[in-house]
Amino acid sequence: MKKIITGAVIALIVFTIWFYWTYPMGPKVKIRGHLFPVELAITPQEKERGLSGRKTLAPDHGMLFLYGNRGKFDFWMRGMQFPLDFLWISDKKIVDITVDVPPPKRNEAPVQLAPKIPVDKILELPAGTVAKYGIQPGDDVTFTTN
Repeated sequence: MKKIITGAVIALIVFTIWFYWTYPMGPKVKIRGHLFPVELAITPQEKERGLSGRKTLAPDHGMLFLYGNRGKFDFWMRGMQFPLDFLWISDKKIVDITVDVPPPKRNEAPVQLAPKIPVDKILELPAGTVAKYGIQPGDDVTFTTN
């Protein structure tokens, strides 16, 4: 009987871990039918820090920068340790894409980026994500917070 209960508890733990790994809670961005769990950058401090200093970003995860108005916001790769894809978003549509932006090399100035047209959101994803899912300008973007 103890073995059955122990087995059931282990199975429940494994299922719970699998479920939350497969369906993470929190904000997500949906593009081309795929959900990307995201961290939000809302405050000026969060926007300035971004993903700087991190060694990696989980596959298919991102950071979404939210702005109350449209603008040509400048981004740089200061302190980055891995390459990124940038999705420039306006009115729930991707209006521009910048792919495979490398982190700066030692003693090199970081790359600076800006969208071609004003945007109100920017999504940073691990480099290669745009190609993996065939994401293109004009794709619709939806946001969830569950």
